[in-house]
Amino acid sequence: MNEKEFKFPSIYEFPPFFTKQPNLSTYNSQLSIWCKLILEYCKFYKIWQLNIEGKVISINDESDETIGLSLPTKIKENSIFENKSINRRLKPDFIKDIISELQRQQHLEFIDNTTNQQQFYIFWYTVEEWSSLILQWIENTGQQGTVLTLFELRNSPLSSNQEFHNMDHGVLIKVLNKLVEKKRATIMKDEQNQIVGVKII
Repeated sequence: MNEKEFKFPSIYEFPPFFTKQPNLSTYNSQLSIWCKLILEYCKFYKIWQLNIEGKVISINDESDETIGLSLPTKIKENSIFENKSINRRLKPDFIKDIISELQRQQHLEFIDNTTNQQQFYIFWYTVEEWSSLILQWIENTGQQGTVLTLFELRNSPLSSNQEFHNMDHGVLIKVLNKLVEKKRATIMKDEQNQIVGVKII
């Protein structure tokens, strides 16, 4: 196993894992394992967005360099909900169950929460947890009261070893709004009412 490739748990090679189990206790365990697997997979590859078919929409800007040449075929084109080596794929009703459970855990949010629920953000940390991580980093680096652009926050050399480095823009906006809600940040907007900067207070 290449260290730059995600190591799937052995159950991912077990065909019944891809079939919704009729026994409630078994199903709940299966659902929990699927949710954990998706979050670990997305965290490993820094995947921020998936579609309803389990394919990647948005990844870390530097993923091609960081993860390696296997990324385009093994990550961008494949679905987390399908294991081609055993010819198994989750059915849509079970995928919906997994999505609903991740929503309940606050690890998933649809990008368009109206009619087109085909794409969603994946939060391997909840927005609340992300806001705490960024706040802690700001405090640890002595940047409280400093106005930072979104680019500086996402791409600063100071944050290169942080898990939020190169965070998806849409996810970052949600995290900053959470900090505003907690009265720990003020945001700056441009003429188009787009958030362009933030000051942690």
